[in-house]
Amino acid sequence: MLSPTTVTEAQLREKLNLRQADLAIEFSESSTSSYFTQPFFSDQICVIASKQHPRIQGAISALEYYQEKHITLKLRREEIFLVDYFTKEHIQPRKVAAECESLLALMALVGSSESIGMTSLNMAKQFSEQFGLQILPVPFSSLPVNYVLMGHRREQNSKANVWLRDKLLSYVQG
Repeated sequence: MLSPTTVTEAQLREKLNLRQADLAIEFSESSTSSYFTQPFFSDQICVIASKQHPRIQGAISALEYYQEKHITLKLRREEIFLVDYFTKEHIQPRKVAAECESLLALMALVGSSESIGMTSLNMAKQFSEQFGLQILPVPFSSLPVNYVLMGHRREQNSKANVWLRDKLLSYVQG
């Protein structure tokens, strides 16, 4: 069963420790010896805007980015915004119209408003038609989103956990 990420890093580790979860899909590697990580897949961030946006069509400059209202995604465990985690530059304060904890809610709000947002490129491609979104390059130097599979070290060589990781990898590799 797949379930959303828990609120805190400690709660996630507790679920793995208590065998309430087999694996977690993360974009930050664990530095503790009790847990292992395995590369999963890489993605990048992009800007999204409604296809009907009156000012943004096809591309967005850094100046335009700051002039627009934003629908933001709050990363639950880090208490920061997605754009701050995956850009090299320090991002200035933005005009936040709404804050979401779900990428789907963010995309739905962006698609039905004049606000812009940021999401992963794979998610944007998957849902751009349903939400009427245009996908735009980020007007900043961005960092890759490197997802990893994370589990408790005692499960690293278990046949069931190896099978699960192989199965998940098969979905993203082709």
